Amino acid sequence: DTITSLTAMSSMATNAPIDVTILPGSFTLLGVCESGGNRLVFGTDTTIALSITQKQDDIVVSVSMIENGVHELNIYSSIGVQMLEPIMFDNKGIQTKSIVIPHQRLTNGLYFFQIKTPSVQKVSPFLHR
Repeated sequence: DTITSLTAMSSMATNAPIDVTILPGSFTLLGVCESGGNRLVFGTDTTIALSITQKQDDIVVSVSMIENGVHELNIYSSIGVQMLEPIMFDNKGIQTKSIVIPHQRLTNGLYFFQIKTPSVQKVSPFLHR
């Protein structure tokens, strides 16, 4: 862990000034994301949500995102084999994208769905029956 001071030079939100109150505390800084403009990336789980459901003959993957840039969905078997080609899509703004995968593409078993954004990645398990 590194302790450092953080200085905010100016605070703007959509070209309008905002008030910032400094409170003692800590956070995890993952780095600087340059996709869509430089910004700090914090270690939170609020930038992306991944939901996987099985409906009739399809597997529906819903991805809720707030980060601009190219996103990638990968599906891995329980032993780490990539099952399908990566599914790439571009996100602009806050939105939810649904990706439909015919259930015949995957046999019954445990899978791991990985979503990668320009700054964060998240993995969710899914049991396909």
